Amino acid sequence: MTKNLEDDEEFIKARNEVFRKVGRNIYLFQQFEKILKRLNAYSEVSGYASEIIEKQKKKVDETSKLNMGILVGQLFENIYADFVENNIDKVDINEPYISHAYKVKAPPEFVEQRKLALKSLVNERNHLVHHLFIESDMSSVKRFAELEKFLDKQREKVFVEYEQLRQIGNSIAQAARITINNQDLIEEQLLLMQLQQSNVIKAVTDAVAKLARPDGWTLLNHAGQEVAKKIPEMRNDLKRIYGCKSLKAAIVASEMFELLEEETKQGGKRLLFRLKPNDN
Repeated sequence: MTKNLEDDEEFIKARNEVFRKVGRNIYLFQQFEKILKRLNAYSEVSGYASEIIEKQKKKVDETSKLNMGILVGQLFENIYADFVENNIDKVDINEPYISHAYKVKAPPEFVEQRKLALKSLVNERNHLVHHLFIESDMSSVKRFAELEKFLDKQREKVFVEYEQLRQIGNSIAQAARITINNQDLIEEQLLLMQLQQSNVIKAVTDAVAKLARPDGWTLLNHAGQEVAKKIPEMRNDLKRIYGCKSLKAAIVASEMFELLEEETKQGGKRLLFRLKPNDN
């Protein structure tokens, strides 16, 4: 009478151990892929102050959808590559332009060795996920023991490569620690620069040059009328883009102007503003 393997405790134990180690290795590959995505997403970004935050978010989103093979290819295009300086002379600089990049400088033979090692890892991952159980003989405890040894060796190989990439990731994190710790402040500063360079604030500055009294102060309501002529959609843009409910709020938020409340001859009050004096 043939023994049913599903009733063999030793067989079930060996099979479950293989299943556990397959899950362990898949998890490690996922962690490896996660590091690849972070390295590729944050290794390099450049753009105008008004767009760089959105460009970074877009790059993170695009990278999150890539598979491991493409990510490895991008790693060598983005990090194991010579630094190419942005030619900002060819860029229309109407506002602050920000750029940062992280590169690993290494001999060609080392880079080639890394390519082969990571390509082998991609193949191992694909085999594990798509072919291992199809191609493997799982008819006996002995076969499961052989699979266990294979999975243990694979885990060691993946872990070594994982640690190498993790060290690169740590270096990037360390280099960018100030940026990371002050992300909110940086975003605020970028939004401030965007507002200061906006068409609205430029129109306000033009209004000051045109309407300012001899003492340098400009009536806010007169400036508002002047700006509205140039930018009819001003009010909607201020609220939609910069979160400012009024021109006064935008002037205050820009940190470029001083405000003054002045009494009128009729006993009322009116607001005036002027450019802040240059401390230099």
